[in-house]
Amino acid sequence: MEWDWYDIRRMTDEEYRRWFWMMEEEKRRRVERFRREADRRRSVAADMLARRMISAACGIPPEQVRLAAEKGGKPYAPGSPLHFSLSHSGDLAVCGVDRRPVGIDVERIRPVNLKAARRIAAPEELVRLFGREPTPEDFRLTGDPELLDRFFELWTGKEAAGKLTGEGLLSGGRTPAELHYFRQIPGYLVCVATVKGSGGDGDG
Repeated sequence: MEWDWYDIRRMTDEEYRRWFWMMEEEKRRRVERFRREADRRRSVAADMLARRMISAACGIPPEQVRLAAEKGGKPYAPGSPLHFSLSHSGDLAVCGVDRRPVGIDVERIRPVNLKAARRIAAPEELVRLFGREPTPEDFRLTGDPELLDRFFELWTGKEAAGKLTGEGLLSGGRTPAELHYFRQIPGYLVCVATVKGSGGDGDG
């Protein structure tokens, strides 16, 4: 399993145009509908990472890499033996590539309302999040660094595991997966989900 990241603030207008026009027509139309420039750049940067990584692994020019999406939205590269997954948050886009199914998620660490945890977490996961049985008062906006680290581990793990099969966030806890956490980008947490037994290196 390999993954890489890109800071959209590094992307020049010339680079943006080059990679934008490399995208499939349907994806270009979708990107053009985004109102915010940052959303457009994140999407183009993620697509660029996938093309670069598949290009390097398969020995073909990035212009020849084809990207598509299954009916449920899970991306794939027609004609390639590789699987890939994309995510973006804040100023970052990330891509994970493997020869077996892979899922990736990146989140900018920021204050959040912990009501979101109720929607995605099982009761035992909430106990691990708070270190005890939670009370209604616990589900509020927080900026506590340790609590945020545990929350974003939970969130990115669910997202990455859901992308592994294309089943989505709420299915993340039901899909057997190995979760690999990476914290080397200041202010962000990355989680890569791989098939059980496929290996991978992480710091979590």
